[in-house]
Amino acid sequence: MAVAQNKKHVLLVSIDGFRPNFYKEDVWNAPTLKRLQAAGVYADGVSSIFPSVTYPSHTSIVTGELPGRHGIYYNVPYDSKKGEWYWNESAIKVPTVWDAVKAADLTSGAVMWPVTVGAPIDYNFPVRRADNDEKTDQLSVTKPYVTPSNMLNEMQQKIGTLSPKDFNHDNMDITIGKMASYIIKTHKPDLMAVHFIGLDHAQHDVGRKEQK
Repeated sequence: MAVAQNKKHVLLVSIDGFRPNFYKEDVWNAPTLKRLQAAGVYADGVSSIFPSVTYPSHTSIVTGELPGRHGIYYNVPYDSKKGEWYWNESAIKVPTVWDAVKAADLTSGAVMWPVTVGAPIDYNFPVRRADNDEKTDQLSVTKPYVTPSNMLNEMQQKIGTLSPKDFNHDNMDITIGKMASYIIKTHKPDLMAVHFIGLDHAQHDVGRKEQK
């Protein structure tokens, strides 16, 4: 008797600025994260560069290499102009998990994962923000880099019309969750990477002192 094997999917979740004790210790109210921990794979911690910054760390996650090899040494290139960040995947000097997924004839998705503009990701809303330019907003700046090009329009038919306000820091994680949920439910990619940024921004604003 032949038995069909269920296809497995990988969901990679990054909560920027998060600490493992938030889901490992019972004193923190994080039931969903605790369920993900119990059902999936987690780390006790990571060895980051100093000071730890987002782009090198997230590039190490998807390459398995340290910044000295993958080439993303900081959030912005040395001596860069205002607004010139490491947006483009072409700056990465080693193969990525996106390359491996594509080579295996599988599909991938990502929402707000750093250094993914132009990456071989099937369903991608990359990080490409306005960088505090008051004349533009993250939604309009990022839209030309979304893949496939019609995904954002189709997505809004399901989750509602998105506006620049949805990409403000107070609303961003809710928007990221909605977008990621749409991609998972509609396209079912073999690998889905989601980068939540709200906690990182909050800690930049008010610090990281524990409030239990």
